[in-house]
Amino acid sequence: MLTLNNIKKILVDWFNNHAQINSVYYEDDFNCNAERNILYPVCNIEYKYSNINDRTVNHVFLIAIGDITEPDNHDMEDEVYSDSLQVAEDFFTFLQNAELGFWFNKVTTLTKFVDDTGDRVCGVSFYLTISTIRRQNWCDTPIKSNI
Repeated sequence: MLTLNNIKKILVDWFNNHAQINSVYYEDDFNCNAERNILYPVCNIEYKYSNINDRTVNHVFLIAIGDITEPDNHDMEDEVYSDSLQVAEDFFTFLQNAELGFWFNKVTTLTKFVDDTGDRVCGVSFYLTISTIRRQNWCDTPIKSNI
């Protein structure tokens, strides 16, 4: 069974190795907005929650892919949206074809965003659900011994 930390490493490593991404963060959106040394384009992966559904554990992430832009430059924003969508498509292709011990929900909505908290950034964000098999064998549970 893959742990949340194993999945985090797979996601961060993939985005770190994508030719169109210069900075990758694994933190909540508020903390990412506070970063001042971002090299754009950027990807932020935010762990949201996990749930158990019978024999699976589902981990939900919010992924944002964006680049710096200029106010009221709609042509530039459209370029960023297009590039961000392409990176997302590359990521979905990777997830679909890789044999990593998990599977993902192949249905999601990609939503455009614009953020002026620090730099003016736009791009796309989407929720990703990754599912792993849940250990259900009582013998696998670590127990302290009284030896």
